[in-house]
Amino acid sequence: IVSDKNEEANDYLVEFANIVRKSLEYSETSFISIAEEKQYLEDYLSLELLRFSGQFIYEVTVAENIDSKNIFIPPMLLQPIVENAVKHGVTKLANHDGVIKINFEKEAEHIKCTVRDNGVGRHSHTPLSSIAKGKKSYGLEFVKKRLESESTTLSLQELFIVTDVTNADGHPAGTEVILLLPYKNSNR
Repeated sequence: IVSDKNEEANDYLVEFANIVRKSLEYSETSFISIAEEKQYLEDYLSLELLRFSGQFIYEVTVAENIDSKNIFIPPMLLQPIVENAVKHGVTKLANHDGVIKINFEKEAEHIKCTVRDNGVGRHSHTPLSSIAKGKKSYGLEFVKKRLESESTTLSLQELFIVTDVTNADGHPAGTEVILLLPYKNSNR
């Protein structure tokens, strides 16, 4: 708007309104379909691409053994993880060749959600490393609390796994976060 890019500003506002509307809708329900969660994440990432044009690409995949319209998971647990991948990972790359991959796989009692980026890694002062330094990361704290309340059989360390990705030389090459989410096959 300030730069007098009215068409781009309008596109951004439309996408932003869509995300806000979905966030409000999904906050009122305990489960949404994987198809809805996938679309929500794609909408969020397309909004971020309007802000960070050309700095990253993304891919959201669902394993073939998942009926994404009929398997339901708790909503809005992945968005804070994806937000960290964008804001503190791939957009910090000097070469603007960021890649974010999100994958849904079905395991025995959980849906395994993997968010992997090729960003600067946690050692470059991201919120994941800020937690260790005593700084609050509200999005991640929200995710951890929700995961703890959703599971009765697994510990938080088993439900929320963060791994530093390194290249062949041992240098930081991104972050991988795995969430194990409960699921159900019936409608909400």
